[in-house]
Amino acid sequence: MKKISFIIAAHNEEKIIGNALMHLANLPYPNYEVILGLDGCTDKTLDIVKEFQNRKPGIFKYYELNERKGKDRVLNLIIPYATGEFIIIHDADWHFKVNRKDDLINMLKWFDEDPKLGGILESYPVEWEPERVKKNNSTAFLSIAWTSYFWIEYLKKYHSVKIDNKLYADPNNKNFPFELNIMRRGLYKNNTTLGDAWERALDVLEQGYKLRLVEDQSLPRMHASYDKARFIDIIQQKKRTARSRDQLIEKYSYINFNLFNFHIPLFLFIMKGLLKIKKPRAILSIFIWLSIMVSSMFIHNVRKLAFTTHKGWVLRANRAKNV
Repeated sequence: MKKISFIIAAHNEEKIIGNALMHLANLPYPNYEVILGLDGCTDKTLDIVKEFQNRKPGIFKYYELNERKGKDRVLNLIIPYATGEFIIIHDADWHFKVNRKDDLINMLKWFDEDPKLGGILESYPVEWEPERVKKNNSTAFLSIAWTSYFWIEYLKKYHSVKIDNKLYADPNNKNFPFELNIMRRGLYKNNTTLGDAWERALDVLEQGYKLRLVEDQSLPRMHASYDKARFIDIIQQKKRTARSRDQLIEKYSYINFNLFNFHIPLFLFIMKGLLKIKKPRAILSIFIWLSIMVSSMFIHNVRKLAFTTHKGWVLRANRAKNV
């Protein structure tokens, strides 16, 4: 059975890393490893990682970085140590959930069935679990969950293609890549931007491989370990998103998305979705998110923020505060 390498970049994650590692320790798959890059940690993250390493010798491995370098550089440094044929990029504030024993085995068979399949795309937001969303009282969390859900559904509808009754990212429309975290290890190229998951998708497409979408949300995928959020985190995220868009356009000259061919159509798609869901709290959360997005775009276009990738990763939300 082919080996999987889970790759985690972690900076001061003592409150949440245990949940991610517990799910991986109990993974119903016989051949895998978990490689962590500890990015200048000053809390008890290392101690927690060592506990799991002692519990599962040979499964958990870690590399310490003395100073904080940011997710992209950590991934670039530790992925060469991976020995799996497939890598799964795993944020510390997520957990990889497998509902049925054979689901992961059967999903990875997709790669055997199609040698040109390069990766499996993030097809549902990590915050998206219908029952969990239904019961959640955090307006900021709901704003992320609902808007991310509509965003991915928009991409599925307008930027994907059916091949042999399976759904793939449209290889002829590289302006709007989905996020990629499950892929053949040999296709990985060093990440350099804040849009690392988009970057990986573009790199795989450029190498002539296909990217498949999952059409069943119960299949193995990432889930958020947090159930709350803060609007200040969303504001910071929009700053990073705006900068990552600029970086991607600089790196990939063929990208050409703008207000008229992406943002306005997406806005109209979300508005149609709002008319269907008829949930006051969800509608409020989406409008708040849209207000933040529009204002962030305006500020970015006026001020032309040009911070480095390293500074952008420092702006990343501290999800431990939301657990």
